[in-house]
Amino acid sequence: VINDILDISRIESGHLKLESKCLNVSKLVECLLAPLRLQAQMKGLSFEIASDPKIPCGLYGDETRIGQVLTNLVGNAVKFTDEGSVYVHSECVMVTEKYVMVRFLVSDTGIGIPADKQSDLFEPFMQVDPSHTRRYGGVGLGLAIARQLAQLMNGSLALKSELGKGTTVEFSLALAKVESDGIKPQEKKPAAEEPHPKVAGGHVLIVEDDPVSAYLAQEILCDLGVTVTVAPNGLDAILAVQQQKAAFDLVLMDVQMP
Repeated sequence: VINDILDISRIESGHLKLESKCLNVSKLVECLLAPLRLQAQMKGLSFEIASDPKIPCGLYGDETRIGQVLTNLVGNAVKFTDEGSVYVHSECVMVTEKYVMVRFLVSDTGIGIPADKQSDLFEPFMQVDPSHTRRYGGVGLGLAIARQLAQLMNGSLALKSELGKGTTVEFSLALAKVESDGIKPQEKKPAAEEPHPKVAGGHVLIVEDDPVSAYLAQEILCDLGVTVTVAPNGLDAILAVQQQKAAFDLVLMDVQMP
């Protein structure tokens, strides 16, 4: 609990620094969750881990913080599931020249969360029902830390739950590719020729509510020499257009954007 409180404090004060290194996502998940698999089996739960073979073996990220998020999410799934199953799936969502977007899905058949309480769970020390503290333990920091760590890594965390049926949490983030020499693409010296033509002076508005997708699109466009503005929803996009003195050259919008 003390470590959790310290982590929350460091994140909110901006003093928590990421330490990225080469990692293997599939091996990380298997090794990290071995103790939780045992806990699940001791409770009589089915515990399954599935990894997408499309995820490259070598990616670059903060293994400790990714592991901390997954441990919190899967630990909650095991804790709040009395019968049924816990399922952990890692999948490759998108691949660009420099990044791989990975999504972790943690699903359970546990007690579930009422719709009107779900957003509260991402606030520190918040729990759905005070009686859960007596029955399950904990102080309500796990999801708060998980979301803040995900955001610190330019990732996102989303929760879907139904009371009495279970919960699914999605943790998505973009991890840099590691090439055969163990160097991230951005650490290499630039080639003699530009791999892509530059589009100097262009200004693009990205309208995307998913921070990971927005981040990847921004990275790609910035590499082309484009100035990028990001709006998380339709209203902010309209305001951005109204406030922009010169018209945007292009608007990229999520097709399902409200």
